[in-house]
Amino acid sequence: MKQILKKIIFGLLNAIFHHEIFLRDASILMYHSIAENGVFFTVKPSEFERQMKYLSKNNFNVMSLGYFIDAFSKNKKIPRKTVVLTFDDGYLDNYENAFPVLKKYNFPATIFVATGFVGGKKNNSSNEPLSMMTWEQIREIADHGLLDVNPHTKNHSILTTVSYEGACKEINESRSDIELKLLKKCGLFAYPHGAYNESIKSFLKEKGFICAVSTQEGLIAKNSDLFCLRRNSIDRSVSMEIFKGKLGYANVVYQMIKKFASVLF
Repeated sequence: MKQILKKIIFGLLNAIFHHEIFLRDASILMYHSIAENGVFFTVKPSEFERQMKYLSKNNFNVMSLGYFIDAFSKNKKIPRKTVVLTFDDGYLDNYENAFPVLKKYNFPATIFVATGFVGGKKNNSSNEPLSMMTWEQIREIADHGLLDVNPHTKNHSILTTVSYEGACKEINESRSDIELKLLKKCGLFAYPHGAYNESIKSFLKEKGFICAVSTQEGLIAKNSDLFCLRRNSIDRSVSMEIFKGKLGYANVVYQMIKKFASVLF
């Protein structure tokens, strides 16, 4: 019932906020798995294709996170209908199912890799193991040029539940792993489970990172904090109406409704 209500609300909000003026702030989308595995954070390959086709057909400006941050930090004008694609963890199905679609539409994306799981398996929230990309596959997508690989800690630790020293180690080791394997510099970071505090943000700044992304829903406006950038989660519960809404102001209004009428959701 709640999911049906959510779809109805997004449908109404999309009808109200359909004009391009309500797509003036950028939306960073957060994906995890692209597969047929039935896990909540997974998007079916057919749905992912449909979503990317929608962005292409409707002339959205799909920009890499690094390029977006460079423009944002220099106060350059960001075009309306700007979307940034990100993937967390480094699942094998990103290589198998997402990469071919991104190449098809020539869409750049950033993959945040938990380096301690590369070439193995990582349990999801339901304690089910999912296969991860190997370094060879990660190197292939990085060499292609469309996908940028950046750290997501070593062991996907919740950084606010470990010691400060432990959090720093998680960040440093994942960054070093990627820089050594791919011979590149890493300046972007994703907080596992979106968990961070001011000490962790300060550490990232001290180490020369240029931004960090969270899991909090919303859009990127001129006053956004580069070290807790909002992202809009795309999972198996996201219908096309909800997907469209997450690209613009409709999602902002929905989050306000959700906050003040949480009993309905």
